[in-house]
Amino acid sequence: MEIDNDALMKNIFREPLPPDQWRRWCEKEAIFEFTRQLDSDLQRAHTNVNHKKVYIADLEDAITPGEPFGDCEDYVIDYWTELIRLGWPFNIGHITYCWVYPGRRDIGYHAVLSVDTNKGTYILDQRQPKPMLWKDLAYDWHCRSALQHLAFVRIHQPKG
Repeated sequence: MEIDNDALMKNIFREPLPPDQWRRWCEKEAIFEFTRQLDSDLQRAHTNVNHKKVYIADLEDAITPGEPFGDCEDYVIDYWTELIRLGWPFNIGHITYCWVYPGRRDIGYHAVLSVDTNKGTYILDQRQPKPMLWKDLAYDWHCRSALQHLAFVRIHQPKG
């Protein structure tokens, strides 16, 4: 299969979507019903990965999923893998990037796993004690993977 790199790059770096377009776009993406089983599996994946892994900043940006150490991207891949192991489909999550210090762009760039549900978007993040709704985290959201488009899309965050 040949990949059209020009088309892919245009898609990756397209302009952010306004809120109503974002809502319509999200409706096309997988949104899972928030059930007791999903809640339990999110908790289990978060706990299992956090108990097996030790955070180490990755200066070389090497990805080491499944290893007993790693940075935030490694945690994201391990959360994702754990959810798939628990029976959820590949499109259960999105790699999502943010800044952990609101208003700062020079430090604190961070990756988390986001899972869209009918009750909101849940975040699996090694910095948190449990999966959290993203609206409850004081992060500045930047972009996340869009599985159907093989791209990252910017996240429009309302001011105030």
